[in-house]
Amino acid sequence: IFQELANHLGANWTYQHPSEIMDEAASLAGYFAGVSYERLEGFNSQIWPVAKDGTDTPILFEEGFAVEDGKARLIPLEWTPPFEAGAEYDLHLNNGRLLEHFHEGNM
Repeated sequence: IFQELANHLGANWTYQHPSEIMDEAASLAGYFAGVSYERLEGFNSQIWPVAKDGTDTPILFEEGFAVEDGKARLIPLEWTPPFEAGAEYDLHLNNGRLLEHFHEGNM
């Protein structure tokens, strides 16, 4: 359904299997570099990030951030109100999460 929607919106997604999506995510996002569809099958537990060699770590950024001094870069932004589409485009997309599922049930 999402692939059809994306293609109607101008994307050219040609995925034939969910593994192709995971392969693409792994190639683009370092956190997923060592994750494959096969590793995810059966809902085996993952601790992010997963390095290309398949190792993971329970404590993220334990050795610092990936910048020269290892310190996080926190930049304040000026608040802007959310966009209001108005009555003409009154479309709402809900991904259907329940409270128990939102943020892995930790809310």
